[in-house]
Amino acid sequence: SCRNVMIYMGQLLQRRIIPLFHYALNPDGVLFLGSSETVGGFGDLFTSIDKKYKIYNKKPNASTVAFNFVPQFDMDEEPRSQNEAAPQRVDLQRVADQILLNRYAPASVMVNGKLDIVQFIGQTGRFLDPAPGDASLNLLKMVKSGLQLELRLGFEKVKQTGTFRKEGLLIEHNGGLKNVDFEIIRVKNTPGKELYHLVVFEEVSRTHGSPPETTGMEKPAKKAGTTKLTKTELESARLKEELEATRDYLQSIIEEQRTTNEELRSANEENQSSNEELQSINEELETAKEELQSTNEELQTVNEELQNRNDELSQLNNDLNNLLSSVNIPIIMLGNDLRIRRFTPMAEKIMNLIATDVGRPITDIKPNLKIQDLRQSIARVIDTLEIHENDVEDNGGRWYSMRIRPYRTLDNKIDGVVLVFLDIESRLRPAKQA
Repeated sequence: SCRNVMIYMGQLLQRRIIPLFHYALNPDGVLFLGSSETVGGFGDLFTSIDKKYKIYNKKPNASTVAFNFVPQFDMDEEPRSQNEAAPQRVDLQRVADQILLNRYAPASVMVNGKLDIVQFIGQTGRFLDPAPGDASLNLLKMVKSGLQLELRLGFEKVKQTGTFRKEGLLIEHNGGLKNVDFEIIRVKNTPGKELYHLVVFEEVSRTHGSPPETTGMEKPAKKAGTTKLTKTELESARLKEELEATRDYLQSIIEEQRTTNEELRSANEENQSSNEELQSINEELETAKEELQSTNEELQTVNEELQNRNDELSQLNNDLNNLLSSVNIPIIMLGNDLRIRRFTPMAEKIMNLIATDVGRPITDIKPNLKIQDLRQSIARVIDTLEIHENDVEDNGGRWYSMRIRPYRTLDNKIDGVVLVFLDIESRLRPAKQA
């Protein structure tokens, strides 16, 4: 709990302490502040649990601000053992580098893709002026007014060039003007996919403290070796700088807008072309649909005709079956391959047939008749198309007249034979009795 502690600190100190709290808390740690205190612009580090009682929860995966802690080193400390000399020399080098960096490095800040400051380097107080209100680490909100527009323009241009430098800017400091340059450098090889930029500020010394020549605001010296500018002239110089920066910024926006318009125009043309292609495809699909509809209607007509023919064939088949069943004569129909197609019930007895014999060769059947050379007789009828007739006797001594005639189709083709057996016992009985 740090309730009612930060209200006694300034905004700059608060901005340094809140990231420290985030770093020090456990992954599920809770920050308890006073009723008049907030985490300010560090909403990416903490989640509000209770807004009324100002209770915040630490975000475990949030990116934190890097801290420049200088290790404490006592110059009067006695040298350690020989085994510890190498690590001590490394630490001394690190301390020396840190001291030189803090003292002589140009004032710089590292910002992320949202232009939030993630690290301060050197003395940046001359260039940063935190705005009143909620605490924020956004560079454009913290930088002094004379640099805001130029920085905004610089970040727009650095997207194409990777680096941007601006010289001769004026900022007000302690009632006077300071000549400032800055440079924006895109940082490569950063961890993760987030983009970072290094912004370097440089205060350029000018003779007698006069403003840049581009402002045209020089004034005769009131004292030897010095030049003073009135408040109106300072404000005029600052406004001219801001006007020039605004003009450049608007020009960049206009160029971007022009580029965007060209891209949109090209996209519209592509969309128009795509729409025309889609329209053509739709027309082709509509034509294909009509053709399919016509084909379906034709198929439906054909199906109806086939159904009618099937009904007719079924009717004919029924008629034929009933006819064969009603005829009290042994009849057998064979194909050219001598396989049985149909037979009457009377043929079952004399030829020793059953229903499953349909499709079997007649030569595989052992009939109750004494028939000699049946295969040759059938082949001769098929070849000569002449009716063959002879008398045959069954195993019971009953005589039949066997007639073999060609099987003719409607188009007068020979497609097998028909065997008919006529009972001639009544005709031969008187001869036998005599």
